[in-house]
Amino acid sequence: MSRIFSCYLLELEKDKFYAGSTLTNQVLARFHKHVSGEGAKWTKKYKPIRIIRQWHKLTSREAFKKEHSVCI
Repeated sequence: MSRIFSCYLLELEKDKFYAGSTLTNQVLARFHKHVSGEGAKWTKKYKPIRIIRQWHKLTSREAFKKEHSVCI
């Protein structure tokens, strides 16, 4: 059985953004890690406000590609 991934886009303080990807059932847990300071360096520097967009039903490769192509 293949695992299902999602890509997510976070709004951060000071008009910054962060894109990430994880297993679909881990998106909220990953968001909370970013909020608590246990996420990426960028989300430690600029605190996350909310998830503004998600893309679901992706393979790991698709989620990684989407994460690196997201632009605002």
